[in-house]
Parts: sequence; C-alpha cells; structure tokens
Amino acid sequence: MRFSSSILLALILGTCCARAVATEPATKSTRGRPLSRNELRSCMDRSTELDKREDALKASQDEHNAYLKVLSEEALALSAELRGIDSSDDAAVDTYNKRNDERNRKVEINNERAKALNASAADFRAAVADFMADCVSRPFLKSDEEALLKEGVKGRKPINRSSETPAQGRPGRLTT
Repeated sequence: MRFSSSILLALILGTCCARAVATEPATKSTRGRPLSRNELRSCMDRSTELDKREDALKASQDEHNAYLKVLSEEALALSAELRGIDSSDDAAVDTYNKRNDERNRKVEINNERAKALNASAADFRAAVADFMADCVSRPFLKSDEEALLKEGVKGRKPINRSSETPAQGRPGRLTT
C-alpha cells in the first residue's frame, strides 16, 4: 500500500479509533501464527480497497483545497472592493453586502464539507490501523500469496514487501 505525504501526516497526527473488522483480529494467540490463505486473501483485498479509498480521499482533499483557494481569492476581492465603496451610496453598500452574504453561505457549505472530509479521514485512519493490526503484524507464506495472485481475482494486487523477500514457501510479512 502506498501513502501520500498528506495522508501519512494525517495518520501520524491523527488518532486511531478501534473498530470491528470482518476478519479475525490479531490477538495474543494469533500474532505469531501465519495468516491462513483465506485470511491473506482478505488482507490483500483490504489492501487494494484501502488504496482506492486513499485515492478518493486524496482527490477530495485536493478539491477541498482548490475551493479554499477560490474562497480566499473572493475574500481578497471583497476586501479590496470594500475599501473603495462610498458608504453614503446605499445601492453600492447593498450590492456589496449581498456579495459578502453569498460568500459567507459558500464558506458555511465548505465548512460542512470539511467536517465530512475530516470524518472520512478519521474513518480511513481507523481502517488503516485495523489493517496494520490484523494483516501487517502477521507473517504469511509467499506460496499462498503467489497462489492467490494466480487466481486472477480482478483488482487484487500483490502485497508490497521490503527489499528482502522470503524464499518460496517461507513466511513473509505484509508491508505498507
């Protein structure tokens, strides 16, 4: 799994909340035991799904940041316009106030979107923490991974490994 710097920073800075997962959680009794082939299949699918969620979250963050830039530019334009308004001209003041009110509504809508984006990021961090606990902390057999990749299940990707790949049939570790 890959992490963009902003997501990685969010993971480091964010708090991770525990949540129930579909696969068997890593416990004291399962930590050293290799993943079964079915558990590895589930972990590989989760890794692929987390990559998709990360891409969607990144796109949402980019869209949010672009809109923040537009709102900032509007604020600067309104500020410059305010300095040039003749306060005795009621029509000019009313026109300015309407534009400012419209911008304020856009800011309120954007703030709600930001809350939703923050909730999505927190949910993503929790899913990554669960994945790390359930999958990354457990060894698996390379032969199981290769067999699962040969199944050709659409969307499944190999697990990223460190530079040291275990020998055929030897335990490996899921890495991000």
